[in-house]
Amino acid sequence: MSSTPLKNPRWEKFCQAYVRGETGGNGAASYLAAGYRVDPKYAARNAVTMLKRPEVRARIAWLQAELAKVEEFAMARAAERLTLSKEAVLAQHARIGFANMADYIRHDEHGRIVIDLANVERDRMAGIVDLVVTERGEGASRVSTVRIKLGERLGALTNLGKHFGLFIDKMEANHDRTKVGII
Repeated sequence: MSSTPLKNPRWEKFCQAYVRGETGGNGAASYLAAGYRVDPKYAARNAVTMLKRPEVRARIAWLQAELAKVEEFAMARAAERLTLSKEAVLAQHARIGFANMADYIRHDEHGRIVIDLANVERDRMAGIVDLVVTERGEGASRVSTVRIKLGERLGALTNLGKHFGLFIDKMEANHDRTKVGII
């Protein structure tokens, strides 16, 4: 692999264009972007010839490897900054999947159900996807209605189950039985 730019400036420009930007992966467009003045219908053929050159292939491979390193580093930084991890995603699925309306309500002194979020921990709030407060009336006749909607539990629990291998696909199970002669 070649970490130094090619001596031919157009070849180098072709390699750069082939690896990055709008022309990335498009030989004909990279050929034209490198400054070669040729009828566009011949650009693809000329690009193929260019891509056969060992020094061009080596330079492109090095540039792609460097780009992959940069992208990997950027993704790691973004994930770190956003505190994204497998564990965080699984935990969020668990919060949604195991959310229970009883976590958000209580009974008042008259036995009425009251939505009470005051003592709910932040992590438990992840189960709530919609909270609507409607107020009507004035003064003593003022009435507040609160509607709470929890997340779609089945999807979250299914994703957790799949992650932990709790489900066996019927087609997969039948295929496995066939292999060992059960069926």
